[in-house]
Amino acid sequence: MAKLPSDLRLRQHTAFHCAIVDEADSVLIDEGRTPLVVSAQQEVPSTKYSTALALASDLVPSTDYTVLEKEKTCTLTELGEEKISQILGIRDLYDPQDPWAPYVVNALTAKELYVRERQYLVREAQVVVVDEFTGRPVEGRSWSDGLQQAIEAKEGVPISKEAIVLASISYQCLFRLYQKLAGMTGTAWTEKDEFESIYDLKVSPIPSNKPCQRRDEDDEVYTSEEGKWSAVVRAVREAHSLQRPVLVGTTSIENSERLARHLEAEGVPYYLLNAKPENASREAEIIAAGGRLGAVTISTNMAGRGTDIVLGGDAKSMAKLHLQAALVEAFGRKEEVSLALCLDLPEEIEEEMSQAASAVVHSNPSAQLEAVMAAVCDGIEDPQALTVVAYRDSLHALQTVYSKACQQLGLSCSDESLRVAQLGGLQVLGTERHESQRIDRQLRGRAGRQGDPGSSRFCLSLADKVFRVFGGDSIRTLTADMGGADGVPIVSPLLSAALDEAQSQVQSFFFGIRKDVFEYDQVLDQQRQVIYALRRKALLDSDAEVLRSLQKFCEESMSELVQQLCGEAGPVASWPLKRLATKLSAWFTGSWSVTVEELQHWEGQGEAEKMEEMTRWIQQGALDAMKRKASRIDEDAPELSSAVYRQVLLMQIDNYWRRHLKFMTNLRNYSKLRSYGQRDPLVEYKLEAYKTFQVMIGKIRRDTIYYLFTFQPRPLRPVETEAGLGEGEGELVQVPSNLDEKVRSYLRGLPRPLAKVSDIAKLLEPDGLRSDDQLTWLGSCDGVSVLEDSFARARYVSLDAGV
Repeated sequence: MAKLPSDLRLRQHTAFHCAIVDEADSVLIDEGRTPLVVSAQQEVPSTKYSTALALASDLVPSTDYTVLEKEKTCTLTELGEEKISQILGIRDLYDPQDPWAPYVVNALTAKELYVRERQYLVREAQVVVVDEFTGRPVEGRSWSDGLQQAIEAKEGVPISKEAIVLASISYQCLFRLYQKLAGMTGTAWTEKDEFESIYDLKVSPIPSNKPCQRRDEDDEVYTSEEGKWSAVVRAVREAHSLQRPVLVGTTSIENSERLARHLEAEGVPYYLLNAKPENASREAEIIAAGGRLGAVTISTNMAGRGTDIVLGGDAKSMAKLHLQAALVEAFGRKEEVSLALCLDLPEEIEEEMSQAASAVVHSNPSAQLEAVMAAVCDGIEDPQALTVVAYRDSLHALQTVYSKACQQLGLSCSDESLRVAQLGGLQVLGTERHESQRIDRQLRGRAGRQGDPGSSRFCLSLADKVFRVFGGDSIRTLTADMGGADGVPIVSPLLSAALDEAQSQVQSFFFGIRKDVFEYDQVLDQQRQVIYALRRKALLDSDAEVLRSLQKFCEESMSELVQQLCGEAGPVASWPLKRLATKLSAWFTGSWSVTVEELQHWEGQGEAEKMEEMTRWIQQGALDAMKRKASRIDEDAPELSSAVYRQVLLMQIDNYWRRHLKFMTNLRNYSKLRSYGQRDPLVEYKLEAYKTFQVMIGKIRRDTIYYLFTFQPRPLRPVETEAGLGEGEGELVQVPSNLDEKVRSYLRGLPRPLAKVSDIAKLLEPDGLRSDDQLTWLGSCDGVSVLEDSFARARYVSLDAGV
């Protein structure tokens, strides 16, 4: 979260002007079930995860807990709760001060529903999440609410620190912030109602560039997993014998490797593309060769990868790989670029590319490989080429060689493409229906691109998740009546209709989840806008405006305190003045001490007038105490109090907003239980959320003022690293020779040789020193030091002793 105006990354007035979303269905629909979260880590991970794992191992499925595969969670039964309570020796597993139920439920969920090499990988003693839509490992992503730690405990790797949610927003509320929103994707039509109802976006279909020639064959359904895999292997072997390229789509790493073992036993060569590092690193090479004669590609979640398989091979991608290999060698990097699946270049072109790559590195040793690749392949000009003529010329020479390679490989791939097209094009085999028909269509769409021939078919089993979880009794009854041998597919219009109905139920179920997330987040979004506006105001207001805001907070807090203690106490004689005096003295620690005698000095015609006079006197005393506190803080550094005021306000906003988010998550879960009492959970959530938010705003006001008076400034400390002194790290800045003496003379003329960095910056402006370079230069200037108050984020320049 931004602590200074310079930390802000979004423009103030047009931050959410417009957005164009690529793969809009993936971003706005598929990802819409889970909110976006900004989090921080707690200092110490909880030891409860290891204990909960041991407890989960002792529990019996169906008796002690229930697995809810559809909802991807587990719930404890009454017997399970009693057993855990007896083992732990506690009465309440849901005690807010020491909860155990969430830890046990997470341990059970990790044990039953999250499988290694399906939902996650273990890499270098860390759990890495595998994206369920792309099949790629996602570095830096983790599950929330303690599930990540539960899985780490299950796998026996070091348990990471628990995450604290600092901010959250749903995809729906985030993208609705944009004044103009648009997107594109090949599979949005089936979700057009959701796009319109949630995002107010109308879906317009655009005809394909060329007519589709792909044949979508009927699904083959088998009674067992073994029958399905045997059918897939048989289909792959038949296509491979004809030299026809095949793409097999799987839903997990586990299934992809299972199929790979079957093909290996049959002697069928294959390319394996899944989230494992040794396979994921070859993605570009595997996809480039996926359309070649006899190629067999096994891919996890191919539909989500957003890449095309070109019949005969992708000449441009192959040329890129040859170029990358030449540049890696020229730069002397240790990484390997595999070219095993690519067509070979003629020796003369390969030698010419190697020499051109070496010339690029020789002309500019500081060049970056990625920048060279972007300049040669995509025409993105490297800024260094504008100033180094030899580098620019060598890049042009390398571009010429790269064009030759593309042309040569293009000829070879074109010949092979014609042969593949005569064989029927790419054959796509699906091994499991996805929860959404949209994803199945994306997998089918890998064949038949740009008018190419191709075909697609799904080989399924009754043990697949869509049948098992969402199919229900109707499919089980239907297939039981049909019978059939293990290796014989069941073909029936009734079964196909039942499968379509099951997928429709899945889509409706997940649409309900997304709608639920959106409706509840809309309530929170109204509060989010208020808090972020308050926070942004605290960041961007001038020092005087921040002070006025805090003075207003102080006056309101004093009025609330008097009203709280004396408003309902009856006559003046019954007012708890002693208690009020004690609270005020504690509030203004060291800045104002209030006695009972002082509170008894007013005269009025009645209780209301006397209370009003006393409130005004307390408010004025509080404002005077603020001035005294500011003077004491400024004794350490000039105008330090202004920076302290700003950071105290930001800190209280962040602290209470973080607690509020956690409370709202719990409130959302608990409010759904009120449906058992014939109450609308959303209405109950809105009422409780409003009350809680009003209480939180009052606490922010009161605690900001309270913390101001308990704050004790720390001694200023030197800014030690150059990285902390500005963007010009390590650079030599050219400045006038007398500039350092100018700064020292300025500091000597002050009552105390200490000045704000902003004041020194104004002093240096006429000498042409850029603002980016000022701190860097000051850090190296003789006779002065750059000091900092780490809490207030305030920096000062001090004259060294004896100078």
